[in-house]
Amino acid sequence: MDKKNIQQATLKDVANLAKVSIPTASLVLSGKGHVAKKTREQVEAAARTLGYERTILQKKAIQEQLLSIGLLFNISHAEDYNLKNFRQFLKETEKKVSAKKGSFLIIPHSEKVSDDKTINTIIKARIKGILSFAYFNKQLFTKIEQANIPVVVFNNQQSHNIFISVVLDDFQATYEATRYLINLGHRNILYAYTNRPNIPYLKHNRFFGHQKALEEANIPFNDNMLLFYSTETIDETASALLSLLCKKPKPTAVVCLDDDIASGLEFILRKHGMGVPKDLSLIAHGDLLDYSLIQTPRITTMRLDPSTAAQVTIDLLFACLVNGERSIKTIKIQEHLIERSSCRSI
Repeated sequence: MDKKNIQQATLKDVANLAKVSIPTASLVLSGKGHVAKKTREQVEAAARTLGYERTILQKKAIQEQLLSIGLLFNISHAEDYNLKNFRQFLKETEKKVSAKKGSFLIIPHSEKVSDDKTINTIIKARIKGILSFAYFNKQLFTKIEQANIPVVVFNNQQSHNIFISVVLDDFQATYEATRYLINLGHRNILYAYTNRPNIPYLKHNRFFGHQKALEEANIPFNDNMLLFYSTETIDETASALLSLLCKKPKPTAVVCLDDDIASGLEFILRKHGMGVPKDLSLIAHGDLLDYSLIQTPRITTMRLDPSTAAQVTIDLLFACLVNGERSIKTIKIQEHLIERSSCRSI
């Protein structure tokens, strides 16, 4: 190939020849990200054929871009039930960023702090990319991106189709939880839920997954098989649960919105001389309790792998920084079943 063609070869040319996307070609040629060996070899071969090479200045600019990643965490929304996920995500994300030779900073935010002040903090810290944990603020995120700092949101579906997002597949996880009980022989399955004002979609997505599993198993949905759980009116919750257990046919199992609810129901049952799973099987979404503690009830849950979540989120953000592409996309992460001792066959 002559010198003119070598100089004119672009990243797009390499991607087209290798039959991969431009972001994939960029990840390979920058030495960043996790790309299959065969794909990497295809891209490298295409680059050699076209005579494409990143200049020293290009490589240096990319390296400088990846020096500092910020994790935006809204301290006003730091409910206890979500702190375990935050700690695990924080630990894994810091590990993934360090592996890419980047630095990692936590950026606290609250309603008492103006958006402009938060943005100034980000700019002064020379942060090149922002991850937001569970928090969504369209106005703030738009301003951050207008400052040429990409934002990737983890675990908040309100950002879906607006910003690059990584979300949990709440529908599928609760569908799998209900299917698990059905396969154990349960037919009268209660659904326990509560209100999470900061994440309104949660209640609906998980309930619809439960409903779909019942429908596929030809189990009619019964409005009486719903239990609203509230720590503020725990006596009313206990009364409603005990009343349901006196009816025929009585529920033999409960799918809980999260294991915080499941723990509360386990306490109510124990307080009234009943046990799990002897009198009622429990399964929950979230795996948010600290199961390393002996006093924590052993609840079967659907759990997110924090390492996978961190890897996907960091890879998306680093791809933005490497190739500059800001196309909106949403990736859903599935959760997997953790069997403990709260469910039994009937």
